[in-house]
Amino acid sequence: VALTMVGVPLALRMLLRTDARPPRGGCRGERGCHAHVTESKTVFSHPLPRGAMFISRIELQNWKNFKDTAAELSQRTFLIGPNASGKSNLLDAFRFLRDLSENGLNQAIDDRGGVSKIRCLAARKSPNIAIDVVLSRTKNDPRWRYRLAFNQDKQRVPKVKEEIVQDLHSGEKIVN
Repeated sequence: VALTMVGVPLALRMLLRTDARPPRGGCRGERGCHAHVTESKTVFSHPLPRGAMFISRIELQNWKNFKDTAAELSQRTFLIGPNASGKSNLLDAFRFLRDLSENGLNQAIDDRGGVSKIRCLAARKSPNIAIDVVLSRTKNDPRWRYRLAFNQDKQRVPKVKEEIVQDLHSGEKIVN
């Protein structure tokens, strides 16, 4: 399945591109290793470069342990919670968007073990997995909305059920 996205992928690629990775084999107790807690970091520091955007809202449906959740985000957001509460699964949704823009839908899904490994176990009536993000330049200036809903066919091949790219200033849907 070739996934065509207009306008938003460049912003997603710019936003989700990584410039740092943890050292191979972990930190091995080096001084300052706490800086490598996450697998990647965003390339933008505060404030954002002129014209750059950040994900100001994310909504997940049937994504791993999230049956239906939404979060408003700022340019700097901290995730705090007990073990097994979904922090890594939320971060994986961002990595999925990055992988989607760089490698395509099939590869992004395959890297996570397939649709059945991504889908929330509580997804019974609505088996589609959906990610909906809003890209903003500032907190009060949402510019773009991107929504992707997908599932799989009987042969376990990923199928796009819905894809929307929307200009939030004009309300125009560029891809629908």
